Amino acid sequence: MIRIVRGREPDITQVEREWRLARALIEWHERGRRAYQQTWSRDERAARFRQGYTVSRGTLWRRQHKKCAYCEIRISHAEDTEHFRPVNRYWWLTWSWENHFIVCGTCSGAKGHGFPLRMPAASIPEPDDRLCPRPGPEGVWVDPAAEDPRAFIGFAIETRGPAIRWIPTGIDAEDRGQATIADFGLANDERIEQLGEYLADLEAEDDLPAVRAAAARGEVDAARWGALVRRTVTAPRAPWRALAHDYLTDVRAALHREYGVDLPPLPDIIDARPAPTPAPPFTADPLLDALAPLDALYVRSARAAKVPREHRERALTALFDHRPRWTSTALHAVFPAKTPSTLKTWIREAPDLQRDGDDIRRIRDR
Repeated sequence: MIRIVRGREPDITQVEREWRLARALIEWHERGRRAYQQTWSRDERAARFRQGYTVSRGTLWRRQHKKCAYCEIRISHAEDTEHFRPVNRYWWLTWSWENHFIVCGTCSGAKGHGFPLRMPAASIPEPDDRLCPRPGPEGVWVDPAAEDPRAFIGFAIETRGPAIRWIPTGIDAEDRGQATIADFGLANDERIEQLGEYLADLEAEDDLPAVRAAAARGEVDAARWGALVRRTVTAPRAPWRALAHDYLTDVRAALHREYGVDLPPLPDIIDARPAPTPAPPFTADPLLDALAPLDALYVRSARAAKVPREHRERALTALFDHRPRWTSTALHAVFPAKTPSTLKTWIREAPDLQRDGDDIRRIRDR
């Protein structure tokens, strides 16, 4: 596991999150809040959690250099989006860019739907008074996008009888690395076998045997060593870069002890940059900030391609409560994805609104 840099959130992910999260919060508010999740049927849960968040999985797969975010194995295509914090508990993070990874099926199956907390007694927070989600309590598992896994997980030699294996091991004082390894299945038999095959292939390729042969003659083959390091450690798309780094570090030390040669040191792949600041659930909007929290959610919901009639009526009511008169241009600025003909239909079907040229007002305000 190495650091993941997601980069800027794609616009389409932001658009999907805004209206889907708004509708989820409306429902949470109207269904009795604490009982919200318990009121879902199995079909509702499946439908709710299979929509919207997959729109950017291709982008995320490419930014992860087409590798699993947890075990670093190559992935041939963008598989399903993985939620780091499970949506069965953290439902408001279903569409959060910061909660998404692309992972292999093995890691996803091992991780499951749990999320151990550093303080087990910590409660999962509800949205605040503005109906805006709060961040959840800190988890035990290492988040490869928020912190550098190399500070928590390394690779070490394990000897079982005549067999020598390289296995991931936790190296931090709080044992978060070891918990991540255990819960994600990073040291199960299948993974260890894959790591062994990778190292066997590495030993069989031309560069490493040539470096060993040169060292045995008391020489440093810097060109071959540099090519090997670039291909296995510094290349972003290389699988198991963390393993390759630790293995070649051990090879370098062994050749120095045995032959006295000093190969160039390996580059440090630790990424100590601070965790990126999570994007707010909703983009700043002075108009919506001036509305009552529930009214603002109805307006955000009405910006979607398909809008329940109740939501669009509640959105128009909120806007005309805030400002009794609007122009078509100003109203279109609130709903930029709607065509003028769609907005005309909305106004025509609203019983208390009247259009006079570009001016729209409530009938009772005449």
